[in-house]
Amino acid sequence: MTVFVFFLRPFFQILARNATLTENGARSQLDHFAWGENNVLLLGKTPCGRATVATLELNRTGVVNLRLLLRSVGLHPPFVVR
Repeated sequence: MTVFVFFLRPFFQILARNATLTENGARSQLDHFAWGENNVLLLGKTPCGRATVATLELNRTGVVNLRLLLRSVGLHPPFVVR
């Protein structure tokens, strides 16, 4: 999984140069973000969401490990968007 994240990082950094970051808000989160198949990686659904994930490095190793730990005790994901 870590190899996958680092492989895509340069691609998303290029996208981040030309997109704005999302504003904070529940509706914005539903529009711009989704959990990956395993509910560990945060995915951007729009160019703005992808830029936010890349710029803030929301899938860096430490954060992914924290999500795995929280998932093991039933505290992650905080909500599931369907």
